[in-house]
Amino acid sequence: MAKHTMFFFLPFSISCKSSHSFVPTFNNRILEPELPWMLHHHLVMSKCKCKRDYDRRTALHLAACEGCTEIILLLLEKGADVNSTDRWGRTPLSDARSLGHLEICKILEAHGGLDPVGLDSQTPCYQIHYTEVRMKESILIGEGAYGEVYKVKWRGTEVAAKTIRSSIASSETVRKAFLKELELWQTLRHPNIVQFLGVLKDSDRLIFLTEYLKNGSLYDILKKKGRLDSMTAVSYALDIARGMNYLHHHKPHAIIHRDLTPRNVLQDEAGRLKVTDFGLSKIAQEKDVYGYKMTGGTGSYRYMAPEVYRRESYGKSVDVFSFALIVHEMFQGGPSNREEPPEHVADKRAYEDSRPPLSSYLYPEPVRMLLKRCWHRNPDVRPKFEDIITELEKILENEEIVAVGVFIIFGLCNSTRRVSDSSNNMRRHVGLGGSTCEEASLGEDDKKDNDDGFYIRRCVELARKAIGHTSPNPMVGCVIVKDGKIIGEGFHPKAGQPHAEVFALRDAGELAENSTAYVSLEPCNHFGRTPPCSEALIKAKVKKVVVGMVDPNPIVASRGVAKLQDAGIDVTVGVEEELCKKLNEAWIHQMKTGNPFVTLRYSLTIDGGLSDDLGEESMEAGGYYSRLLQEHDAVVLSSKSLKKYSVPESKEPKSNQPLRVIIAKDPNQVIQIEESASKVVIFTDQQTGVGSEKGIETRVFDELKLGTILEHCKGEGLCSVLLDLRGGIVDFEEILKGVEGNLVQKLVVEVLPIWGGNKEATSLEAIKIGQKAGLNKFEPKIVGKSVILEGYF
Repeated sequence: MAKHTMFFFLPFSISCKSSHSFVPTFNNRILEPELPWMLHHHLVMSKCKCKRDYDRRTALHLAACEGCTEIILLLLEKGADVNSTDRWGRTPLSDARSLGHLEICKILEAHGGLDPVGLDSQTPCYQIHYTEVRMKESILIGEGAYGEVYKVKWRGTEVAAKTIRSSIASSETVRKAFLKELELWQTLRHPNIVQFLGVLKDSDRLIFLTEYLKNGSLYDILKKKGRLDSMTAVSYALDIARGMNYLHHHKPHAIIHRDLTPRNVLQDEAGRLKVTDFGLSKIAQEKDVYGYKMTGGTGSYRYMAPEVYRRESYGKSVDVFSFALIVHEMFQGGPSNREEPPEHVADKRAYEDSRPPLSSYLYPEPVRMLLKRCWHRNPDVRPKFEDIITELEKILENEEIVAVGVFIIFGLCNSTRRVSDSSNNMRRHVGLGGSTCEEASLGEDDKKDNDDGFYIRRCVELARKAIGHTSPNPMVGCVIVKDGKIIGEGFHPKAGQPHAEVFALRDAGELAENSTAYVSLEPCNHFGRTPPCSEALIKAKVKKVVVGMVDPNPIVASRGVAKLQDAGIDVTVGVEEELCKKLNEAWIHQMKTGNPFVTLRYSLTIDGGLSDDLGEESMEAGGYYSRLLQEHDAVVLSSKSLKKYSVPESKEPKSNQPLRVIIAKDPNQVIQIEESASKVVIFTDQQTGVGSEKGIETRVFDELKLGTILEHCKGEGLCSVLLDLRGGIVDFEEILKGVEGNLVQKLVVEVLPIWGGNKEATSLEAIKIGQKAGLNKFEPKIVGKSVILEGYF
């Protein structure tokens, strides 16, 4: 489905062969499965008839050049002008003849196609007279090793002019490189390749023109937005892969880009990415597929394939390696090794087989497996771009299928139009079982512009290492920085142990003097189990402290900041504040209300049925349910769920298991509890011997109401509670009342990619919770094959 959304202007239908296989049809005729994507822009924007590019070429011209018979027939059937001419007077038949596409020639001739230029026509001339371009009104938009890039106007249209500086234009080597790039570029026509327009003649400089893309580069996008949501990242990856696949299959000679980086990928106004800059590109060898070696230190080291860095022979697969690193950065928000010099990074990859980390928290399994193959040490193992495209399309297709089902279930769309809008919104905002876009790390260049944000993000990363261990204390991270370098790091590991600032200062040692301390939460200024952190910072003689958020604890309440300022230390407060609040949302809620932070969780099938199942790998390390257990002090579930599942345990490394509160309404219910299970208590409303043989504590209540259960959790000093509705804890009407009474703060719903759940009244009530309560900060996430919906009441 994702693959063929480009045809929404045409009378296409989508026929379903299986739950995850969709085929485009036209007038009940199945089209070729691999339709050439270079026609995407023309088909959508022109309704298949009149859209032209800078060279006044139509979709029919492009189809004739590429030999796409199916597309030719489709366009002609839709009324495309068979004799439209480009800026050189060439018709589609002229292009088909010059490239030897005889079958297409016959089709075009049968529809009245003419060839006014004949077989003797030369390759189109791309020379542009300098008087057509207003270079005096140019605006500098970029600089490179050899020259600048300007925004200029050509024939009333804004275009980009790439120039070679006059001081080096006389160099024969530079001129050859420039002309070689022109030779490659002028033959390329694809929606995911920046379009070459021509070269200025009668000019004292070497200048050629390309289309101007004002949205900037992928590097600019990542710098501004940080980590991209999953569907956007996959869509962008498809754009790049399609452009690269075109280069690798270009006729008459395939092209190796050899310098694929985020800076060399631009975005047009429609949001589509395009590959650019062919200064280091090579013509792929037909006989010797690894026929090139790097002869100098040229190219971007951070994205360089190991064989290129080692000066070994290389082929097309070097572009696949670079592509994988770019995709990794889209999910990560920047390079994971931003602290290291690019050449050191390349050296480690070449000689130590070092690769960026692929946390299951950020990357779906299909993407992880694909990236591992793409950056494999053996070039022969790396997939080709046509295979990469197929895999990415499947990932995107599955995500969109489930996404549309999710929005229908929750009543977030009232029409087909709204379904489309919701899917587009999900494409922009969906995450992948990980943190939101605000949690993305910045790249090394971002650090220069936003040092404070960069280091507070690092504080949050450190703090998260203690998930599940600090309650009733908050999670806190601290970073000590001096002269632009991190000299000390620390986090609060466990209640009763020293705070983050103490560990970071110990790590920094004497270097902490005159440094800047970054801390995600305001340093404490009171004696508790440990001495005040404000005193430790003052004693260490730091000159500045940057605080993520003020402590809501009335005992602290900005007193730590005041103490530091009184000591002459410069203090900045509120950097990445929302991110820091998200980190400790449960602790903040308990501190303000005295009540535990309650998360409600249940599962639905894609057709809206209630399910007692969990998604694949959700209980494994890194799975969303395993992480929920790690993050909460207690989990409340029905004894009925233990008929199918064992007592839940988090599988996260060194996880502190939550208290398992089992609701047993049936005194005869046999509960299977493993010998290894600890921290289990049974709540019941009648005397029972359940669990007594295991020595498990049983508590009897007059009524097992939601308020009663949560009041007991409050009395136990629990900071966060997970209500798992598998098997039914209490009826949904009571849960809805609890939501309306502010007893529940957060909703987590897993939508499974299966059909046929329980569609009785209880299921409908479950759906009503999401509809009636009014969710805030609604955030869908793709996790494996499921969609996880998170929102706040």
